[in-house]
Amino acid sequence: MYSGCRPKENSHRLTERSLCPFTTRTRGVFAEYDIKVEYAELDRECGKDYPCGEHGSGQCKEVKSLIQVGGLSENVTVAYVCASHKDAKLAAKPPALSQ
Repeated sequence: MYSGCRPKENSHRLTERSLCPFTTRTRGVFAEYDIKVEYAELDRECGKDYPCGEHGSGQCKEVKSLIQVGGLSENVTVAYVCASHKDAKLAAKPPALSQ
């Protein structure tokens, strides 16, 4: 057994039953347009450096979305996923350009 991030199996919320439990909150972005967005917060029991997944072999990673309005842009965390260290390295590499 490891003491990493664990799903809250009895929760009625799918986001809390995931391998990296998170909750969503609403905040304002682009005040001049009065736009509000939902963003994800990793549960306190699951620090970003905590292991997750089977045998604690993964790490919680942010899934971000870029929101653009007019000439403004904002990166918003929309979820957390449990990625293996191997997958995290692959995700950091930009895809090859097609020829």
